[in-house]
Amino acid sequence: MTTYNAGRTIRKALEGLTSVLNELGGDYEIVATDNESSDNTVEVLNEFGARVKIMKCTRGLGRHVAISMSRGDYLLFYDADAYANRELLYNFLSTTIKKGVGFSLAHSGVYIASRRCYSLTGGLLNLNFAEDFHFWARAFTLCKSLYYPVRVACNAPRLYSVRGYSSEHRYARDPLHFIFRQLKNEVYRLRGWPCFPQR
Repeated sequence: MTTYNAGRTIRKALEGLTSVLNELGGDYEIVATDNESSDNTVEVLNEFGARVKIMKCTRGLGRHVAISMSRGDYLLFYDADAYANRELLYNFLSTTIKKGVGFSLAHSGVYIASRRCYSLTGGLLNLNFAEDFHFWARAFTLCKSLYYPVRVACNAPRLYSVRGYSSEHRYARDPLHFIFRQLKNEVYRLRGWPCFPQR
């Protein structure tokens, strides 16, 4: 988990995530890399004790540092402002782990990859946002993968229209369509298939 001035959201995000991870059982660690926050983010992270490892780093390097610090068989990428729908997040994680899936995508703020799949794909090669869906495309192409078409967590303060959340606002459809069109084109490119025209 990377954080930057997430003091208002990080407590609720971590409470939801840790309750689901505790319910799943087994050993887990949370690695939080703080990208030079100027608010109380680090103080809130410290409230969670030894279960959360905290590392300060330069902006843009957070996920790379977190991955290098982690030891688990699975890497869960989880936004610092993601509020879990606990039942849906539990189902998403348990299905991925029990079925031995290498990569599962719920939405851009929550996805999970086995360490083997992460290594096989070459991981997050660049530091820009676009690398997310290039990584997803390589994972869908090279690993046993699962697309879980349910929002297992909502990002605050932009709440999306999802079962289980109050005061919902409709998620803008066009950005999501753009991301999945790009993802599909990248998968086709990697497999050597003709790409669909960009619209």
